[in-house]
Amino acid sequence: MKRLIAASLLAVSCTRAFAIGMVDIVPDPATTWNNGTGYSLGWTFTVNVPVLVQALGYYDYTGDDLVEGHEVGIYDSSLTLLVAGFVAPGDPLDSGFRYTACAPTPLLPGEYVIMGSSGLVDEYAWSPASLWVDPRITYGVDQFAVGNFLQPPTSSNGIVGYFGPNFKTESVPEPATMALGLGLLGLVARRRSAKN
Repeated sequence: MKRLIAASLLAVSCTRAFAIGMVDIVPDPATTWNNGTGYSLGWTFTVNVPVLVQALGYYDYTGDDLVEGHEVGIYDSSLTLLVAGFVAPGDPLDSGFRYTACAPTPLLPGEYVIMGSSGLVDEYAWSPASLWVDPRITYGVDQFAVGNFLQPPTSSNGIVGYFGPNFKTESVPEPATMALGLGLLGLVARRRSAKN
């Protein structure tokens, strides 16, 4: 009986993944800078399986904190803003990006763009030496707009990214997996009440 309960709880708990950044980069110092103009920078991506956005991030090249705050947001394919947040100096650092929690926001399979205000001082990266992309998404192409505030993109240079912005997600449990875990819990409860 205890084994069945443990198996049921394991089945339900395994439907959630830990939140991780969707991209990880090794920057190329030659393509990591800030020219002081101020842009909204980012990249397009395709969601392959449903995910739940938990945090928004901004790149911290040196890892010794940001000088200024950065607005970050995710837009859908019609450029409707779905979620936004403000990454501030002192926010937690994880794999080269500082993150701030945001309202949990589901992204279903489809096309999206993440953008972030570059600020005038903090460095951002493009054409990194290496790029890792979470397999739950497919990386698209760089995006930008002139102006140091969060806004939808207006242009692309056809390069690999503008890594300022990033985001963390959890996988959305599939209904069948949830039903299996809950069904096992129901079976345990039924057997237990039948014994009493």
